[in-house]
Amino acid sequence: MKVRHRERQFMQTTGASPVVNVNTGQAAPSALPRHRAVFKCTRALAKILPLLGLASAALPLSANPLDDKFSLDVGTFLVTTNTKVRVDGSSGMLGTSFNVEDTLGLTSQYSFRVDGYWRFAKRHKVRAEYFSTNRSSTKTLDRDINFGDETYPVNSQLTGWLDEKIYGLAYEYAFAKGEHYEVCGVLGLGDLSFDLKVAGYANNLMVQKEASGSANAPVPAIGFDWTWQMAGSHFLEVGGQYFQYSISGYNGNIQNYTVHYIFQPWKNVGLGFGWNTFITAVNVESTHFNGRLQYQYGGLQVFVKVAM
Repeated sequence: MKVRHRERQFMQTTGASPVVNVNTGQAAPSALPRHRAVFKCTRALAKILPLLGLASAALPLSANPLDDKFSLDVGTFLVTTNTKVRVDGSSGMLGTSFNVEDTLGLTSQYSFRVDGYWRFAKRHKVRAEYFSTNRSSTKTLDRDINFGDETYPVNSQLTGWLDEKIYGLAYEYAFAKGEHYEVCGVLGLGDLSFDLKVAGYANNLMVQKEASGSANAPVPAIGFDWTWQMAGSHFLEVGGQYFQYSISGYNGNIQNYTVHYIFQPWKNVGLGFGWNTFITAVNVESTHFNGRLQYQYGGLQVFVKVAM
């Protein structure tokens, strides 16, 4: 009875009229839930918006990403990946270049990510980051695949396991700094750990064939990081890095771009979301991986920021 009373009161207030079925003379059942949803959304927004405004006004001016000493971002990452790989055999057999996601059926997933820095002087910071993803899937091949020393013919059922980790450490120097902004030069080095294993039964024969390829590619970084206090407790962070390198059997390049919005309603705790894209293409000559790796990920980040 209370729900019906509220619906009648809502329609009287807004002037809305129910949709009537011409055969039965009764209101169509889809009309009332639609009014009820609009009413609930409007009421929720009316409660949330003033709270955001009060929280923003309550933030002390000294507590922000432009002058905090320590900062730690912990959150989730909805990752979309595009991985193309070729692993040659030890006997000289040329591997097949194939897209891991399409060929093995690996899909996007939520992943854990952590990022933090220590500002040890007014214009100097050290930043560290960690990101990992682990996926597996089984799919029937639509073509022949040479992977390492094994060949998997068309129609073989192949299972793949892919484990990726990225570690990064960088030094940042603020060469331009003002009351509401900071522009830093970035110089860093990281590691991309890539481990792909496949196993399958060729044409339903009861003999399983396994092969794997793993690499630890260096991820050097030269770039910039820009932080801007838009208003009160609202901040925008934009960063970009690029590097071309040839180091110890690895020859390639990396690109890394980020955009983050941060809302810090409390002195030591904030919320953020944004986008990160990472791209690398590298030729590898090593004991466990001889071939080429093209790896790209990108996705939406949502995180909690703890600072002091």
